[in-house]
Amino acid sequence: MAEVERLESAREVNVLDPPAITKEMAKRWVKSYYEVYQFEGFRVPLEKSFVMSIPDLLEIPHVHLDSTSQIIYYNVLLQGIMLDSEYLPGRGKIIQYLYQSSMTLLDDWLCHIENTLPDMFAAFLMISMTLEGCNSEMAWKIFGYACNIARALGFFSVDEPSDGQNSQPGHHSNSESEVDKNRKRFEFWHLLRMDCLFRLSFGKPALIPGGSWTVNFPDPTITGIDDASTRFIQIHFLASMRLTLTLLKYLDLVGVEMHQDTDVYDQALDGLIAEVQTIMSDWNAEELVSSATNHVDTWFIVDILFSSYKMLIVFTQSKRCNQNSQFLPRHTVDVARKSLRMFQSLMSSVLHAYWGISLILMHQFIPFFILCAEIIGSHRYNELEDDFILVSWLNDFVDKAAEERPELRPIAAIAKAMTIACQKWCYIGKRKLDRAIGLYQKVYPGGRSDIFSIKWRPYYLNYNPHPYSVPKSELIDDRLSDMTLEQRMSLFSRMNQIGRSVGIHFKGGGMIGNTRDAHRLVHLCGTQSSEVQNALVEKILEAYHELEKDISSKEVLTELAVDAGLDAKQVREWLDSELAADVVDEEARKNKEEGSNTGVPRYVIQNVHRLAGAEDPSEFIEIFAKVKEDESQP
Repeated sequence: MAEVERLESAREVNVLDPPAITKEMAKRWVKSYYEVYQFEGFRVPLEKSFVMSIPDLLEIPHVHLDSTSQIIYYNVLLQGIMLDSEYLPGRGKIIQYLYQSSMTLLDDWLCHIENTLPDMFAAFLMISMTLEGCNSEMAWKIFGYACNIARALGFFSVDEPSDGQNSQPGHHSNSESEVDKNRKRFEFWHLLRMDCLFRLSFGKPALIPGGSWTVNFPDPTITGIDDASTRFIQIHFLASMRLTLTLLKYLDLVGVEMHQDTDVYDQALDGLIAEVQTIMSDWNAEELVSSATNHVDTWFIVDILFSSYKMLIVFTQSKRCNQNSQFLPRHTVDVARKSLRMFQSLMSSVLHAYWGISLILMHQFIPFFILCAEIIGSHRYNELEDDFILVSWLNDFVDKAAEERPELRPIAAIAKAMTIACQKWCYIGKRKLDRAIGLYQKVYPGGRSDIFSIKWRPYYLNYNPHPYSVPKSELIDDRLSDMTLEQRMSLFSRMNQIGRSVGIHFKGGGMIGNTRDAHRLVHLCGTQSSEVQNALVEKILEAYHELEKDISSKEVLTELAVDAGLDAKQVREWLDSELAADVVDEEARKNKEEGSNTGVPRYVIQNVHRLAGAEDPSEFIEIFAKVKEDESQP
């Protein structure tokens, strides 16, 4: 994830025209936030009456609000929108405006930041906001300010033994109430958890090292009064802090791993994995999600789940017995799949559709890469189609979000990078299908007399956004700009190895262009003969992947079509026209939007059996045999 930071220096700031936010709308969102989100352990340090008056104050030219108050106000509005169930036209633009308004206040706020509760609260908000904008370095910087403020206000020493003296200004006194101490304890433990997440997700050093604090767990009710409305907040605190203690053990363990015996080290990790599983079981978080009745409670619970899933994956992959394995452990893949499915379900709601990238940044990219690695490795096939669906969905979700939010482009670039490999799977998949048919006809009783008819359907990958062809190397450099040289070499080496195993020698030269004419030509062949169509597809794939030819060129396509058996004059006339263009476009659109068809290659056999990915011949032969047996039955 540190690679994301390389794009931060080139960020664009698009200033939106202020959307229409009436004073009535703003006050409704403020009211909603204070009614639902207020909790004694993390209270907004501004009175509700003051925040309710801000819409009016902003209209008075001679009134100047400090940056801290404005940041808190814009974030209250943002959370209020999330809680508002009413239909809101232009919700995405309003959310983007509130985000940008907060970010424009950032420099001034940092210049005037003080050791106050409002500034610490603003720091919490801006950490989340900057992570949402994929600016992990700024989030880390703000987190450092939050720690300094908390230390100055006595949050790190709530339970230090009293020496009878009031030592430093700002620290708690003996007269401090237990409720105030509980509030400090509550917020300190969230700081400690955040410190661990920065260490785990971004490789940052600890800002809250062991021995620098003396803070007990708070009473989770803070006041001693158990209010049912705070049930999910209390559960989140208790579960997430138990996870934090487990994560601290892991971070300490890996810090000295080179001195550990392999068996002892792996056994220690097994113990930590068991701890996470116990925490998930004790709180039954997966079932709690369905019982949440509002946006805030839902996110409290899924945060527990996503943290747990990520820790299970990281702990399992850290075991030395797995580090040098060619294949991913089944348990790792299952957890990654479960995490992405939960995130997909959460984001399916319109209310959440514009926000949540920080959850990808902090939690979901590890499951995403695990599933991508599983697909590329392709050694387990029974759930490969579901994995394609999840990976493709995440890519589409981030890509769509980045259209309106330029700051998300680093995330979108990483997600799209893995789709480069998908294009090569079409060629690999065809070769494996050809081998499966040949092998079936040789070994299966009566298979030699069976006739296979293959029909190709269009699917636009849209790798090249330009109307003209560009060098493959140029587009790859753009799409893989967030990958290190070693990561690129590893990806290409894996694809080349798989290609050679089926007689394909991938080359990186040539051009990437618009494939619409190629798809139209394949459509033309389909109206004449499936054999000619199949031959043309083979030649197009070979020309692109091995011969480094530009398959958007009419001259190249004419040559390939004639070699496949088409008449040269017919091909030229077809390519010079727009015949069947609308038909191909519509079919390609339907194929891409079909819920069970989110990647290439994909096979539908006898309109019943489906396979996704570049399957081994054995997978095809098993289905061929089943079809044969079914047809032979009376």
